[in-house]
Amino acid sequence: MKIKRLALAIVIGFFCFYPLFSQGFYRVLEVRDPRMNGPDVSALQNRLLNLNFSELGRADGYYGPVNENVIKNIQKSIGMVVTGKVDKVLWNIIFDDNNSKLLRNIGQANAMNNLEADYYITSAGKRWNIIQLGGYPANGIIHNTGGDSINVRSAPGIKNSVLYSVRGGFTVQWTSYTIELDNISGISERWYRIIFNDQPGWIFGRYLNRMYND
Repeated sequence: MKIKRLALAIVIGFFCFYPLFSQGFYRVLEVRDPRMNGPDVSALQNRLLNLNFSELGRADGYYGPVNENVIKNIQKSIGMVVTGKVDKVLWNIIFDDNNSKLLRNIGQANAMNNLEADYYITSAGKRWNIIQLGGYPANGIIHNTGGDSINVRSAPGIKNSVLYSVRGGFTVQWTSYTIELDNISGISERWYRIIFNDQPGWIFGRYLNRMYND
C-alpha cells in the first residue's frame, strides 16, 4: 500500500511540477485575467525576441496583449487562422529552426507588412514578391468544392495558364507564397506554390487548407 501511495504521489507530482521545469509545449497560451505566466511564456518570449520581434521589449514571463498582437501577426503572415493563441502547432512552428528565416522576415516587417522577399515573379504585368518556407515543404489539403477540380496555374494570378487540376480532398505540399494578396470574387488571399505528383504550380489560397509539420 505504501509503495502504491508513493507511486501515486510521484505521478501527481510530475504532472503538477513538470510545467515549472519544462520549456516545451504543455498548454495553450492566450490572454486571460489574471495573465498566464510561467517558464513556457518566458521561453516563447525569448524565442520571439531572438527572431527580431523587438516590440516585446523583454521576456517578463507574462502573456499579455503585446504577446497576443505578435502572435496574430505571425498567424496572419503564414496563413493561419488569426486567434492570438499559441497552440501546439504554432508553438512547434515558432521553435522549429527550419522556420527561423521566415519568422525573422515577419519580425522585421514594418506596419505595411512589407516582408523581405526571397525572390519575385513578374507575371501578367504584375510583380509578386515570394516568401519561401524554410527547410522543407509543408502539407496541405485541397478544399472540397462540391466535385469541381481546382486549377493550378503557371504563376500567381488568375490570368496565367492552367497547368493541371486537383480534386478536393487530395493532399499536396506547399513550398512558398506571395506576400501580396489577390482579390478574386471578393475574397482576398495569397497565392501558394504547391507540388502535386511532382508537378509544381500555383493555387489561390482560398482552395488550400494549409497544415504544418508538428
